[in-house]
Amino acid sequence: MIQFALGGVLGGVGYGASKGIAGIFADKKIFGILGNLSDNAKVNKRLAKAGFGNLKIGKHGLSTVYEKMYKKLGFETLEKGLSYSYDAIVGFVF
Repeated sequence: MIQFALGGVLGGVGYGASKGIAGIFADKKIFGILGNLSDNAKVNKRLAKAGFGNLKIGKHGLSTVYEKMYKKLGFETLEKGLSYSYDAIVGFVF
């Protein structure tokens, strides 16, 4: 029972840490591309210049654009890699 609870806690810590670390890097990169979010036309031009011309803030909304950029720029892969690495280390130790 204790090992089960400890596994749950450590798994949650690993998930949160990997999501947080990937999110920090993603925010810096993605919002560096998007720039000032108060002007959709400027944001859409910046998206096109960065190779994301198929995404439009007005058409998709900011959260959808962010999610698509997050995946395309490899941050989802980074997040999973960190999580799997953490799980492997914790699994080895315990």
